[in-house]
Amino acid sequence: MKISFEVDGEVMGMPRPRSTIVNGHVRVYETKESSENKAYIRMAYRDALQKAMPEVTTAARDELGYAVTIVIRKACPKSFSKKKRKAALAGELRPTTKPDLDNVAKTILDALNGVAWKDDSEITTLAITKRYSELSSASVLISWNDRRDDT
Repeated sequence: MKISFEVDGEVMGMPRPRSTIVNGHVRVYETKESSENKAYIRMAYRDALQKAMPEVTTAARDELGYAVTIVIRKACPKSFSKKKRKAALAGELRPTTKPDLDNVAKTILDALNGVAWKDDSEITTLAITKRYSELSSASVLISWNDRRDDT
């Protein structure tokens, strides 16, 4: 079983934790931008789940583990020449700029904790790709592993 969804716009990488001292105790918190980004990812997942498979229960999925494929699309910079832009859109040129692949994946996986799975430790397979596109977005495909796949 599979479900896929799109996250429009640029998905930010997982930022470093922020901390402050309150009444002599260190308090670690998440930035507002990070919280809003994760909420948007959760909303995109819930919308896709409602449309695709409302009958799939979390309990049934948790027993099998998850395989996640993430495709991150970055908009071509305006500074690219026509030739360089064409090569980038054809896949001949890949983005090597920030945010890092692993940070974007961590943002997406953490956003889905408690929604798509209890914890992202249940993910057994992860594939991530970053490429250029006309517009920034991210595609996420979540597969529930089948017991027959363990052969």
